[in-house]
Amino acid sequence: YNISPQTEVFFSYMKRKEQNFSLDKGPLNYGLMDVTEYRGDLFSFGLNMRIPAWSGLKWDSIVGESLHLAEVGKYNLEKIQNQMQSELNRNLQVIRGTSDQIKILEKKLIPELEKIVKANSLLYVPGRTNFQDTLIAQTEVLNKKILLEDLRERKSEAILNTLKLLSLAYEDRQNAVHERH
Repeated sequence: YNISPQTEVFFSYMKRKEQNFSLDKGPLNYGLMDVTEYRGDLFSFGLNMRIPAWSGLKWDSIVGESLHLAEVGKYNLEKIQNQMQSELNRNLQVIRGTSDQIKILEKKLIPELEKIVKANSLLYVPGRTNFQDTLIAQTEVLNKKILLEDLRERKSEAILNTLKLLSLAYEDRQNAVHERH
């Protein structure tokens, strides 16, 4: 683009006033004279083109700069692809880890804590345990259920981030396919 010619098209029109007499300003003679020549309207059009010859002589440096910019773009593309791959791997690890924690909480920990609460409630009636132990056990169950919901939310966020990254990658791939054709 730097070495492409700059083109300018121009068009002008000027209507002259009618003038029957003019003043002759000769070397020493001032006087009125008849105007006998045609003094019509002025109309002009044309094309100006500036070709940057100096830039054309620097073709190698321009091509070299373009190649350098292409290399920088390629490096940035690889960097973005690596970042996306890393983010995908991180999200998949978060999904796996939270899924495992959710399974442990749902299948083992919460049911066992609920059994402890039930046992403490049954032991409280005959007076074998105090009320505070029963409340502490119930608080633990509620804390684990809150943790379970937090883990489900974190897993959902990781899934949404993964889907977002995959849609961006798919969109980029579709754009690349359309550019080739």
